[in-house]
Amino acid sequence: LDMMRHTFGNETYRQVIRYYLQKHPYDVVETNDLYQAFQDAAGLSPDWFFNQWLYRGGEPHYKVSYAIIQKSGKTFTQVIVEQIQDSSIGLFTMPIPIVVYYNDGTQDSVRPWISEARQVIEIPNPQNKPVAFVLFDPGGWILKRLTFEKKSEELLAQLEKAPYLLDRYAALVALRRLPADAKREALQASYRRERFWALRAEIVSQLANDPKSQAFIREALRDPHPQVRFAALATLNPLPTGLLPDLEKLLTDSSYTVVTLALERLSEAFPKRIPTYLKAVRGIEGHPGRQVEIKALEIAARTGDRAALEKLVDYTGVSFEFRTRQNALRALKRLNQMPPSLLPHLFDALTSTNNRLAAVAREVTEYWMEQTLFRQALQNYYEKVAWPPEEKRILAPLFEYRAPTFYQRSS
Repeated sequence: LDMMRHTFGNETYRQVIRYYLQKHPYDVVETNDLYQAFQDAAGLSPDWFFNQWLYRGGEPHYKVSYAIIQKSGKTFTQVIVEQIQDSSIGLFTMPIPIVVYYNDGTQDSVRPWISEARQVIEIPNPQNKPVAFVLFDPGGWILKRLTFEKKSEELLAQLEKAPYLLDRYAALVALRRLPADAKREALQASYRRERFWALRAEIVSQLANDPKSQAFIREALRDPHPQVRFAALATLNPLPTGLLPDLEKLLTDSSYTVVTLALERLSEAFPKRIPTYLKAVRGIEGHPGRQVEIKALEIAARTGDRAALEKLVDYTGVSFEFRTRQNALRALKRLNQMPPSLLPHLFDALTSTNNRLAAVAREVTEYWMEQTLFRQALQNYYEKVAWPPEEKRILAPLFEYRAPTFYQRSS
């Protein structure tokens, strides 16, 4: 629908949709009713659009390149567009904007119909201005795959000057291949310009392990959006001791997801400080799913705390909502611990009508079934219980005859 609005124009789109909604309130409708609304409200027969995007299936894959050429003493930006999708899908016909941005901030644009396997579009550049970068379908309105190789200076210019967020993000992703020295200054400047957190998170991920960006990462660890702080924490490898005070502040972060990751990574990197870290998060449950508390119990259990292990087992039981049970089951899987007291809770989860809980229970059960000791305990529990028929149908594929494998993970 968004592509339809972009293709036919906002005014026509609104006219058609208004007519469509007013004609079919509370009705059962089909695709042809929307097609008919185009004819009735706008006098258009958009066969080509509906055939391509609603009836035929598939999407185009455009390969784009450009060059600066001279013809009869005049300068042109020659853009070559190829459709390289599988021939069984066929060619698409779409009006697609192409914009040439110049170093002085000006631009030229055309909107040709792209319909052939290979087309050459020439955009006049009467003043012979240096080209900063070229965009094909600015803003990404057309459903497609796009292959458009660009030089590093073009990507940096696109990151700085492209008006649409998606084009700046595309430039960022393409810049992953560049070493930090070639992009550090530009990325840090972009971080301070961008208001959308996803771009800032991508920048932080690319500079997290750059030794010359440690002050910048310290700034990112205080970013107002939790996903940016999470990105910095997740991509630092190893955690630098120079940032330890900043990293430890994340144990009291406003985001439980950040607190959970901080507790995990700090405990791995600085095991001698685990008691301090567990004390810092004491009393924090971390909803949904008690994620902070369960991570703290997992870390404590790994150090030999039996009470923590039993608490994890307790959290897999029916007294708790499914997210808590999921998190506890996965923690026990990571610990590779399956106490006998877990089995009733595990089998209850396996036969749960909550598919998300049952899927996690199956995941951990299949993991333990690959280990001889655990497999026998699970098999014994299954065989000693008289399961109702509907539960037996769920459990039988897991616990009845399993063909032997050449390799079984040892316990």
